[in-house]
Amino acid sequence: MCTLCQLPVAHEVELRYAANILSSPRMILNYIDPGSGYVLGSNLSAILGLIVGGFLSTLFFFRNRIFPFFAKKWIIVLILLFIGALGIIGSMSFSGSKISKKVVILGFDGMDPNILEKGFEKGRFPSLKKLKESGFYSHLGTTVPPQSPVAWASFITGTTPAKHGIFDFIERDPRSYALNVVFSQEGNKRDAIISTPFWDVTTKNKVPSTVLFLPDTFEPPKTLSGEMISGMGVPDVLGTQGTFTLFTTKIYPTSDFTWRGKIIPITKDVIIATHIEGPKYNSFNETKTANIPLEIKILEKERAEINVQNQKFVLSKGEFSDWKKLEFSIDFFTKVRGIVKFYLKSVDSDIELYMSPINFDPEAPLKPISTPKSFSVKLSKDLGMYSTLGLPHDTWALEEDVFDEKAFLKQADSILFERRRIYYSKLNSYKNGILFAYFGMPDTISHMFWRFLSDQKSPYFDTINQYYDKMDEIVGQTLKKIDKDTTLIVLSDHGFSSFDYEMNVNTFLMQEGFLVLKDGQIGSGPLYDNVDWSKTRAYAAGYNSVFFNIKGRESQGIVKKEDIESLQKEIIAKLMDATNPFDDKKIMKKVYTRQDLGINEDDNSAPDLILGFYKGIRSSWDSAIGATSPEVVRKRTYKWSGDHLFDPTEVPGVFLSNKKMGLKDPKITDVMPEVLKILGLSLK
Repeated sequence: MCTLCQLPVAHEVELRYAANILSSPRMILNYIDPGSGYVLGSNLSAILGLIVGGFLSTLFFFRNRIFPFFAKKWIIVLILLFIGALGIIGSMSFSGSKISKKVVILGFDGMDPNILEKGFEKGRFPSLKKLKESGFYSHLGTTVPPQSPVAWASFITGTTPAKHGIFDFIERDPRSYALNVVFSQEGNKRDAIISTPFWDVTTKNKVPSTVLFLPDTFEPPKTLSGEMISGMGVPDVLGTQGTFTLFTTKIYPTSDFTWRGKIIPITKDVIIATHIEGPKYNSFNETKTANIPLEIKILEKERAEINVQNQKFVLSKGEFSDWKKLEFSIDFFTKVRGIVKFYLKSVDSDIELYMSPINFDPEAPLKPISTPKSFSVKLSKDLGMYSTLGLPHDTWALEEDVFDEKAFLKQADSILFERRRIYYSKLNSYKNGILFAYFGMPDTISHMFWRFLSDQKSPYFDTINQYYDKMDEIVGQTLKKIDKDTTLIVLSDHGFSSFDYEMNVNTFLMQEGFLVLKDGQIGSGPLYDNVDWSKTRAYAAGYNSVFFNIKGRESQGIVKKEDIESLQKEIIAKLMDATNPFDDKKIMKKVYTRQDLGINEDDNSAPDLILGFYKGIRSSWDSAIGATSPEVVRKRTYKWSGDHLFDPTEVPGVFLSNKKMGLKDPKITDVMPEVLKILGLSLK
């Protein structure tokens, strides 16, 4: 299994903390496929050995000192009080800010200025239009490349990728050519963001910050003046970016490269006994999978009764359940808790029961997802269960026809309901400092429904605009709740356009003689499984990145430092000359070098070239994970029909405020410095 190959949402989970996230050929969901996940270690044998051995050894060697010491019970009480005090101090937020200024920020991922402005012309999006007319509106320059984790990192730090260190959804390890999801801190040897995030500044100055579902925040900081719930990057219980399960009697045409979920075959019967597959774990040097029994009872009128861990409920065809709690037993000492939703797709000719990715239970998450740790619990207790997965929309269930459009929008609406409820609850209690809330719906809906924009007969022709309406409603409610002294900022990290063609950059490099396969055969698997590194001078990794196979940097590098400049010029010339065979148009608007972007030549993690595609064509998913395909350019026929991984000038974001702003041609790197200036602070 290809490690990167099981990585998902659109843009795109872990006991991966113990395993390389990129080790299985089912990849690229929503930006990177589900992912191979992680393998938990069973603590049973180790704990028993340590307890028994340690206890007996301690008694024997220190028997003369231990018993008199513990006879003094007051010492035990003091120790317990000291430990408790440390725990309270470690989990508490800072307070005591003298700053009374207020800034509310709404991050609408992927909101496009062209769609917004056309809506304004037609009288739509009145609250956003009010900001434009009475406050400030501008296109917002995005990052090179315009990928969500890259752009939001620039928002968080006020710096370019050259400073914060995130260049792509996927990064490669030059020592092994292994690929990893940039969110996966456990798989990396460095922090994801290497420059100062704004919450470090606010915390230092005791300014409260509430941060809701912002990308690049997993794992959250250990201390914070305020509260944070992590966003894009939070894995599921399996250790992937989101792997759904389908219990079905139907035979799906699956393969390692195309299927992004997990199929559990079942046999049609009145009562079906099956199981839910949970996390993998090691026990006495053997890898096992934790399972939970599941019973499906077929009822009349296209209904089914589901029974899992004493939770019995009935679903009708086309209906989602509410959140159900699961608990996987790893050993006597270790339990892993998660939450899922079920969706009954079919019970007639075939039985098809969908189960969502197993989200972390917010009341007992496998890894920290909030600061303080009690915050995720409190949200659940006060407001009800909610999705914790960083990429919560199951776009690949729609892509694989497990969902139809109606089911997908039901799921999207339930996520929006949860996120909106959490945001409004914090807005109602908001007093000062920063309140940030992230909504990913414009991005996800645009990815999957762009294909309907030109089909006026389709019932989904207006879907993208309808979700802009929903964002506009959030802005309207916010304006009603804030006072005149509060600054409201609305921004998107990038815009959008159609995704009609895909380019396998690795195949292009191979055809031009820069990348060489061992047997010369096109169509090799992921993770460069057939690359001859002794003859390869360049390779593509991720969605906009090309790397040179440099001697002394890559483990099998062959390009000498004195040859880098000539190789760079040669590849750029070839790329800039490349045309789309379907329409004879140029593919590249610009190819960016390290020198263009101010990247230090000693930065081993950064790409050597970043590709700026003309809108309509971008890098293919198989190229992103180190595979080649028979064609350099392919016409797309998929439901994932909109995208933004083009040249940044093709897909600017938007920036609006209820206050006048003195910014000319603002970029996403300008937003946080402006916010902190309002609060009398600075990132420097």
